[in-house]
Amino acid sequence: MRSIKRHPVAANTPHRATLPTEVVVAPHLLLLFACNPTGLKLPSGPNPAESPAPLPAEVPALRLNEVMANNQGTILDPRGGRADWVELYNGTSEAVNLDGWTVAQHWNPAGAHPLDGLALDAGGHLLLWADGEPDLGPDHLAFSLDSDGDALALYAPGGIPADGLTIGRSAADISLVRVAGTPGFWSLSAAPTPGSPNLSTVEFTPTDSDSWPAAGEPCGLVAGLETFWFTEGETVEFSLTCSDTLATEDATLTIVSAPTGAELDGDLKSFRWVTGPSSSGRIDLVFSVTPTGSPTAVPHAETTTFWIADNPDDPANIPVDPLTYTEEWGLPVLFLAPNGELGSEYIDATVTSDGVAYPAQAKLRGASSLYYDKQSYMLEFNADELPVPAWGVTRNHLILLSTFDDNSYVRQKLVYDLWAAIADYWGETRLTPRTQFVVLYLNGAYHGLYVALDRVDDEFLGQMGLESDSDLYKAVNHDANFYLTNSSGGPKSTLHDGYTKEEGDPSRLAELDAFVTFTGNSDAPTLIAGAPAWFDLEEFMDWFLLVHYANSEDSAGKNAYFAKVPYAGLFRYAPWDHNHSWGQGWYTYRIGSEHINDYVWTNRIFWAIQEDAATEAALWERFGAMRADGPFDPEWLQAEVEGYYALIAPSAERDWEKWGDAYRSYGGWASSRDAAGDWTDHEGEKAYLSDWMAERAELFEQLHPR
Repeated sequence: MRSIKRHPVAANTPHRATLPTEVVVAPHLLLLFACNPTGLKLPSGPNPAESPAPLPAEVPALRLNEVMANNQGTILDPRGGRADWVELYNGTSEAVNLDGWTVAQHWNPAGAHPLDGLALDAGGHLLLWADGEPDLGPDHLAFSLDSDGDALALYAPGGIPADGLTIGRSAADISLVRVAGTPGFWSLSAAPTPGSPNLSTVEFTPTDSDSWPAAGEPCGLVAGLETFWFTEGETVEFSLTCSDTLATEDATLTIVSAPTGAELDGDLKSFRWVTGPSSSGRIDLVFSVTPTGSPTAVPHAETTTFWIADNPDDPANIPVDPLTYTEEWGLPVLFLAPNGELGSEYIDATVTSDGVAYPAQAKLRGASSLYYDKQSYMLEFNADELPVPAWGVTRNHLILLSTFDDNSYVRQKLVYDLWAAIADYWGETRLTPRTQFVVLYLNGAYHGLYVALDRVDDEFLGQMGLESDSDLYKAVNHDANFYLTNSSGGPKSTLHDGYTKEEGDPSRLAELDAFVTFTGNSDAPTLIAGAPAWFDLEEFMDWFLLVHYANSEDSAGKNAYFAKVPYAGLFRYAPWDHNHSWGQGWYTYRIGSEHINDYVWTNRIFWAIQEDAATEAALWERFGAMRADGPFDPEWLQAEVEGYYALIAPSAERDWEKWGDAYRSYGGWASSRDAAGDWTDHEGEKAYLSDWMAERAELFEQLHPR
């Protein structure tokens, strides 16, 4: 996807920013797995291809025996993490005190890590954690390993070189093991044995003549696949070619890790696997690649990945196991198993994610979606919080947002991600609800494509940098308009009409009442001048631009959250409920790209921003900056949507196949859509959304020329 620039906050401030999205490159590009030769860190000092000088007779011949540079789940380090590791082996008949011995990265004895205080028994193995945390002890190395390529050296007391190798590309949970009987030869193992004898080889006995092997030229293995998405029962076939410095015809390939029944023709470099009723899941094929004619070269681990989806239509189908079926066509899978019928009140449930079952509670969520065929859900976790790796946090609440009312599948996610991108562009910390596409299985059966969404609550506020005991208010109807009058023009019974108190002391409403008193009684210049005491004017200007451009009419006052540290700080905004956006109303009716709403009646702050000439000029100056090189750039918006579809394409098609008929017949919108004759299928809605966004961009070019 196209990146955006961060707006400079001072002279010479770098502009580039990383967008808060799930992916930056389309999945089919990520899955090429070409090895980058420039990523291999070359050692300095002795040539690793040459044998070191023989060790003095009095120096024990210890050796590097097994190395893992991409530990994802093979073993946990003492702190419960997944540090890489290096294993030493003592093939002699005497125990060795390791005082004076060191391990170095990149043949750098000056920066080598001392092993003082450790010992290695005769015939024993010693595990060293490559975690960059030497303060944790001598078995925690001062460096970590690079899975794209690295180098290791072992030095005897006095800096005498004892062993070393360069490491090629590593694959997750695949180790390099020393092979017995062939001095200096290393192979890849899918059955690592940290701290124990290697299963794939006879135990290695080092000699003084061992060479220091080096990784061969990288291949950059590419699978000749037209798609990475398959369904159980299909045959997966593809050829393998090199895209890097090693020519395909000069590469020797062997399978390190593959499903049972998979076949590799090493001569033709072709792969074939006939999938069956229990083949579903993410398939990571790992190949060992070395140059033909260089059997002692350290192999590169080259990986290609594809996905096999469960096929419940197969009469021989074997239901997926929630503990092992963690991804479907590249998206994380959640399994929801309620203990009874779901309704508007929480009931006990089990939620399985990433291979772990969590005790939880679940209920239906949303006023409208309660009546959908495909409903939204709220999940609550008590004993164990749910990790969300894409967000880098755990959550005690998670919303599963139905896409039943949006057969483009992306509208709401685009609004939330756009708000996060706006905050990132200005370098601001704001309340940015996080999103992720997920696949839901309900009671063990496929249920569809969903958007996982933050719940805006005290935990969310804490993760966004606010005090977790802040007051949180939700605007639940259009009386939450910052006027003294309600949405019908009559007097309010209280100044906090239209709001509910979501977090904090339920009786603590005086600050909100005072805020509405200020906004409702102030003329435009006074409101703008007094804004710094109550809210961030630029944040609220960006809120206006968000809903104005996306035409999110139902969320320009109503459907917003406001948080505030009690008796201090400003009212902070968080977006909510944007199924009315991007050319579609909240009950799927069409809204033309030419439609413009200034939201004056829904939000008095928006009225003041547009009424005050200087502030209105600043508003459109902000828009112009973000259109030039930020998240309102039409190319960025289109690329964001294209990135979504690259990620969800097969899942969206599968969801539409399941729910398309129910969508067309749903009573909430069927008659009006029938009358309008504007139905689309999923592919048609994608085209409609793309056209609408292009037309919207052109409209704003006319209204606010560059």
